[in-house]
Amino acid sequence: MKTFPGIFLLLCFAALCGCATADTVRLRSNLVTKPPDCGLDVFADAAKVQRPYEDLCLIDARPGSTRFSDQSVNGAVNNAKKAACSCGADAIIISGYEAGTYNLSTAVQARVHVKAIRFTDTKQK
Repeated sequence: MKTFPGIFLLLCFAALCGCATADTVRLRSNLVTKPPDCGLDVFADAAKVQRPYEDLCLIDARPGSTRFSDQSVNGAVNNAKKAACSCGADAIIISGYEAGTYNLSTAVQARVHVKAIRFTDTKQK
């Protein structure tokens, strides 16, 4: 049985670490995971992608929830990139975002909606 101080320390640690979340819907079953820092191209518009590609995953990402994490849209994009790497993506297309709001009475986290894609041509990045 755990003691009260042990449980208290565990809860404090969890509150400081926070949870960066990225909900992922996989569109293909044959995905090959890449490392979390796989270095993706980022597009704000699908029309800007100049190479043929296939859709791999749809991702809804939010930043970490602690005071020490990046609470901006950039923090959410960084979490979306990690999720896209786990889908085996070469790039992401940002299809929408919510900047988030923070004041004394309310806090709404930033959020990005992303499509993870894999290039289908043989051209190297």
